[in-house]
Amino acid sequence: MKKKLLSMTLVLCLVLALLPTAAFAADDGSAVVASGTCGAEGDGSNLTWTLTADGALTISGTGDMMSQFNQVEPVWGRYVRTARIASGVTTIGAGAFHRCAYLTSVELPDTLTAIGVGAFSECKSLSALTIPEGVTTIQRGAFTNCSNLVTLRLPAGLQTLADYTFAGCSKLVMMNIPEGITSVGECLFNWCTSLQTVSLPASLQSVGAVAFDGVPLQAVCYPGTAEEWQDGKLTENQSSKGLADAMERMCVSRARRIEMGERGQRRVATYFLHEQMLANYRALYDETACAFNLPREGE
Repeated sequence: MKKKLLSMTLVLCLVLALLPTAAFAADDGSAVVASGTCGAEGDGSNLTWTLTADGALTISGTGDMMSQFNQVEPVWGRYVRTARIASGVTTIGAGAFHRCAYLTSVELPDTLTAIGVGAFSECKSLSALTIPEGVTTIQRGAFTNCSNLVTLRLPAGLQTLADYTFAGCSKLVMMNIPEGITSVGECLFNWCTSLQTVSLPASLQSVGAVAFDGVPLQAVCYPGTAEEWQDGKLTENQSSKGLADAMERMCVSRARRIEMGERGQRRVATYFLHEQMLANYRALYDETACAFNLPREGE
């Protein structure tokens, strides 16, 4: 019996010795296939980027990012699937991810203060994004035509929402504009055809032309009074008729205002609860997939 076991062990060792080492290497696509600099300071070396075989982009360093709008698409363009912007980066450059059609997730650092013109425009696979609290400025068209963007959380310290920021985000269902913002740009939510709930701050004083054109608003949460809304002359902007009509209906009576406010609060709470549930299930699936070497979501 011992001789038989010894023979089987020797045979197994010989078989393993003949197999290539690569067969036991983790096939995670982590090999770096491209790299470069993308900083806005001096020779650009204040920021560097690496792209791995599986499409994972990492940008690291300190300071501002260069503009990518001097070319048809950014250098990592069609190859990037996920992006991690490391702590130390302070801005996302103009057009940084413009037309990155296969980009599905982005991790942004707490050091970020501004998102440039068209930074994520036409990222048609991006479905969710949380913007860090340090961001105070989102420039023109930053998320234009992100047609699969469903949820996007704005930071409390945001000061500027420029023209066309979310225009064409046809799956966006709700938006909370934080307190402190006094105006929103033209065509801000133009043709956001799924947007039904908007929360507006009491600080809001003006709404840009056509900001809510083509938007099927059903509930508007506004902490001010009907008189404050009228004093702000927001309803005079007939180009934002969708918003004006919704607010007019809300202000007809106190009961109507309370009804719409409660409807909006329920929708926001239910939506984010649903989002958290999906996130938990995705995390559980990824953990199981890793343990049993199963394909992960999207593979």
